Amino acid sequence: MINRRNLLCCASLGAVVSLASPAVAQVVFTFTGTVAHVPREISHFAVGDPISITFVSMPLVTGDGSLSMTQPGPSGNYQWHEELMADPQIWASVSFTGATGVWSRPDNDEEAPESSVYFGDIDLASRYFLAVAYADYEVPGATMGLSSGGFPVVGILVQGLVPFGSDYTFGAPTPPEMTGFFADFVGSHSFTFSGSNSLIDLDIDPGEGVVLRSVMIDFTQMSIAVIPEPAAAGLLMGMLGASAAFGRRRARAGG
Repeated sequence: MINRRNLLCCASLGAVVSLASPAVAQVVFTFTGTVAHVPREISHFAVGDPISITFVSMPLVTGDGSLSMTQPGPSGNYQWHEELMADPQIWASVSFTGATGVWSRPDNDEEAPESSVYFGDIDLASRYFLAVAYADYEVPGATMGLSSGGFPVVGILVQGLVPFGSDYTFGAPTPPEMTGFFADFVGSHSFTFSGSNSLIDLDIDPGEGVVLRSVMIDFTQMSIAVIPEPAAAGLLMGMLGASAAFGRRRARAGG
């Protein structure tokens, strides 16, 4: 005989599980590799040092549309881009090996943020991937909240070729929500040189305007994960607790 109390608890849990859908989630990109070049003004990095960079998206990041595609097909690209405060914010956090401080969206000017994610075709065997988090260095005082070796971080750019998505059919004209799109590619992937290095840009003389020096990086691995958005995760745990308490009260009432 089916226990009515258990049915009620299951119904409550079903409602909770529905909250953890990919639509209320964040995508995490992590890249691992080694330092390839260090400018002479920078001493806290050395060639060959292991390094990783992690980008965590905001939930529900909408895109700008394809730059070149006019109809659905295997050849195309998607871009999620932010260059004005009025644009949807792309990153919730950005961090890398040895960084200090806490990343924050540059917000001291309408044009301060410059972030993007690009995914598109090089050929049908590999796709080009780009992740960017920058403060517009033409805007005085624009910062990201991070430092490295005492130097303010002005920007981070990761680019390379990935093996996933080679059979993906791009649809025109607008890309899907970013977490939902990359949820299909969760896991670890090779990440190979695209012809240009990934880099971290540091301002080595912040008192005299912006003097940029780039630490070049060769990344070899990329991982993609999808996590619940923090507010949704808190609500999920709260509802699970409420469901358990309800079950206990029903059990006591029943005898």
